[in-house]
Amino acid sequence: MKILTLNTHAWAEEDQLNKISQLADFINTHQFDVISMQEVNQSMQEAALSEEELKMYYATESDAVIKKDNYAYVLLQQLTEQYHWTWIPAHVGFQKYDEGLAILSRTPITQAFGEYVSHMRDYNNYRTRKIVGIQTVVQGEATWFVNGHYNWWDDAQEPLRDSGS
Repeated sequence: MKILTLNTHAWAEEDQLNKISQLADFINTHQFDVISMQEVNQSMQEAALSEEELKMYYATESDAVIKKDNYAYVLLQQLTEQYHWTWIPAHVGFQKYDEGLAILSRTPITQAFGEYVSHMRDYNNYRTRKIVGIQTVVQGEATWFVNGHYNWWDDAQEPLRDSGS
């Protein structure tokens, strides 16, 4: 099984479309089974995708709106293999993006969840953090994959806590 995880810094870097093409070439060459991405942004003002455009998408949060410039969606358009995928928004990024998490899977997603991992629940505060998980079948066995993106370890307002907290 091949797994890739990547903090994409979506739309926050120069020459982003060229970098997406390079990533797509890398994925197409290595044929990853599961791809886990953080900082998967989309413009808050962009138009939403239609139901038809969202084929292979598994809705983890029923109220999540996927926009035409969703980084995962743009990447998927350049992949030679079809991937099943999900995306959840976590918080506003750079005052203009819905910043979230995505997981892509070569096999169908059978279950998914999104959950807060921060005490903060304010969508407008970058300290609000979530995880997303999918279940898919790997070699005949139901298997879970979970993706998270966390804040600075020494943040006074939302410090990382050990499991005993």
